[in-house]
Amino acid sequence: MLKFSLLTAITIFTISSPGLKLQAEDFDDMWRRGNFYERTKAVLKLHQAGELALDTPRANSWRRAAQKTLHYFSWDERLLLNEVAEALNQSELVKPTAMNVRKEALAAEGEASIELLGDAMDAGAALSEADYLHWAEAALAVGDDEDARDKMLMVPSYRRSSQGLAVRLATLPEPKVRPKVLLHSLVGGAGDQRITKIEVMNDGSIAFVGKGFTATFLPETEQVHVTGDISVADERARSGAFLAKGWKKTSKEVQVLEDPNRDQTYRWFTWQVAKLLQQPYVSSSDGWQLWGWSNSEAEKASLMADSRIWRIWMRPDGLLGGLGWTDGGNTVFAKDPKNLGKRGVMKGFGKGPRAVIFTIDPDQEGAVTASRTFHGVVPNHYADPWGRLILGGPKFSRAAGYSIIDTSFKPIAGAPLGASEIRGVSSSISAMVQVGPYLLLGGSSNAPKIKGKSMIQKKSGGGHDALIAVVKLW
Repeated sequence: MLKFSLLTAITIFTISSPGLKLQAEDFDDMWRRGNFYERTKAVLKLHQAGELALDTPRANSWRRAAQKTLHYFSWDERLLLNEVAEALNQSELVKPTAMNVRKEALAAEGEASIELLGDAMDAGAALSEADYLHWAEAALAVGDDEDARDKMLMVPSYRRSSQGLAVRLATLPEPKVRPKVLLHSLVGGAGDQRITKIEVMNDGSIAFVGKGFTATFLPETEQVHVTGDISVADERARSGAFLAKGWKKTSKEVQVLEDPNRDQTYRWFTWQVAKLLQQPYVSSSDGWQLWGWSNSEAEKASLMADSRIWRIWMRPDGLLGGLGWTDGGNTVFAKDPKNLGKRGVMKGFGKGPRAVIFTIDPDQEGAVTASRTFHGVVPNHYADPWGRLILGGPKFSRAAGYSIIDTSFKPIAGAPLGASEIRGVSSSISAMVQVGPYLLLGGSSNAPKIKGKSMIQKKSGGGHDALIAVVKLW
C-alpha cells in the first residue's frame, strides 16, 4: 500500500474535553487518509469540540494544509480557521480586514481596483466569480490584456460570455493550439479510486482531488506531487456518475443570459412535459422561441426521446453557442425547432444517447445554423475567448479524452486518455479545468497501464484507478 504523509514524529496530543484523548498514531492515520481539505476540516471540528493541543511539527503541517485549501472555505469558516491557528500558536491564515479591502476594490476603478483586489487575495479574501469578472473588466480598462485573460479563465465559459467579455477578448491575438502532454498517469492502490473535482487554489496551484488524496500541479514548475493515501476506496468510482457537478440538477431550472450587444435576454431550461418526456426550451426577449413542444405534439410526430438543453453562451462572432443532449434518435433536435414537420439542421442522431452542440443566430429570429453530435454526453466544456470549444469526456468517437473544435465545429486537436481507445478498457473524464495555457483533466480508468509522460506510477494499483492528465495547449 502506497501512502504519502507529511508527518513522522510520534508524540501525544490531547483534547481537554472530558475523557477524550487521542494518540499521535491515531492522528497520523487520520492525516494520511484525508486530502488537504478533509484534514483541515477535521482539525477545525476537533478545535470546536474542546481545546486542541498539537506538537509543533503537526501544527505546522496543519497550517500548510489549511493554506492550500482556503479556496474551499466560506469567509466565516476562514475566520474560524484563524481561531484554530491562534490555538496552535500559528500565524493567522487570513487578515480579518480582507473582505473590507475586497469591498473597496469593487467600488474602485482601473489600477486602484486591480491593486486592491490583489491585496484582498493576498490577505485571504473569498473572491467570487463576479469578483474575477470585475478584475478582468478593470484590467481591460487599463490595457492589461494578459491579466484580463488570466482572470477570465478563472470563470466558467457561460459566466464569461454573459458579461460580453468574450467578444472583447477575441480582439486579442489568438494563440495557435499546439497540445503537449505534460502528464498522463494513473493514481491509485487496491480498490477503486477516481478524481472527483479539480480546484484552482489561491496560490495558483491546481489540485486534483480524490477521496483520500490530492495531486497538486504547480504551473511554475510544471510538476505534480501527491499527498494523502491513494489506496482509499471510492465506492462511486465504477457507478458511472461521471457528470460534472450540477449537470442533472440544473437542467430544469430557468437559466438566463444577458446579451449587451443586442440588448436581449435569453432564457432556457428543460421542460418536463410528461412523466416520461423532457423537452428543450429556448426563448428571447425579442420574441422568438425554439422547441418547447407539448407531449401531444411530440407524440403525434413520433419524437418521444428525452431531449435536454444544458447551456447557451455568446460567441465572439455574434452567434449563440448551445449544448444539448438526447437519449435516442427520435428527438425533436432532428427537426426544425419551430416546425416539427420540417427537417432541421442538426444531424447525426442514432441509437443511444447523443450530445449535440449547435449555433443560434439571434439576428435571424433564433435560426439554428450549424451543429455537431457526439456519442454519450459532454460533462465538461469550456469556450475560450476566441470561440473555440474545449470538450472533456468524449472524443469524436466513443473514447474518453479531450477534443478542441473551432468555431465551425471542425476538430483541431484532441486525444483519448486512460487507454480508452483499447477494447475492454473503461475510462471516463469527470472533471476539467483550463487555466491559462494548461488544460487539466481528471477521472477514472481500469486500464492495466497507460502510456504517459511524468508518470506517477507505472501501472494500475488494482480495479479502477484515478486518472489525471495535464495538457499544455499553447
